Amino acid sequence: MARPIFEIFKGNDRQHYWRLKAPNGEIIAASEGYSSKQMAEHGITSVKHNAALAETEMVEDKSNTIIITEEEVSAILNPKPLTPYMGPLPTMDDE
Repeated sequence: MARPIFEIFKGNDRQHYWRLKAPNGEIIAASEGYSSKQMAEHGITSVKHNAALAETEMVEDKSNTIIITEEEVSAILNPKPLTPYMGPLPTMDDE
C-alpha cells in the first residue's frame, strides 16, 4: 500500500521547498522557501513532531471579513438623518 511522502526540491528561486503528498499523489501540504536543504529537512522534522501533538480546532472562516474604522462603526450605529430631496421629480422626458 502506498504511503504519504515528503518530497524536497529546489525551486527556480534557488530556495529549497518540501511538499507532502498523499498516497494518491495529491499535494496536501507545502512549505515556505528555505535557504538550504538542511533547513527544509528541519522543517519536515518540525511538522512531523508538531502534527503528532496538534489538536483539531474549529475556527470561523474570516475570508469574508471586512475591516472598518471606528468612524465607520460610529456612522453605522449612529446614522445621520436623511435630508429629504426637495427638487423637481424626474419625468419620462428626462431620460
